[in-house]
Amino acid sequence: MMPVDGKDGDDGEWWVLSMSDNDFITQDGYISTGGIRYVDGSGVSLDNQALLFRVKLPDNFKPDPRDH
Repeated sequence: MMPVDGKDGDDGEWWVLSMSDNDFITQDGYISTGGIRYVDGSGVSLDNQALLFRVKLPDNFKPDPRDH
């Protein structure tokens, strides 16, 4: 998590960055512990993804600095 204001996040707005190495967009995936084959409808395969969210936290709430 990173404050949107670039300082201390006093306005309650934060960036949440999530990155993963995944097989969500794949042509050779499996779900249910390998029992069901999964093929993404796009026809492409991506090895990883990055998602960025802008969130507004409740008033007077700040994330624990040890968490970021």
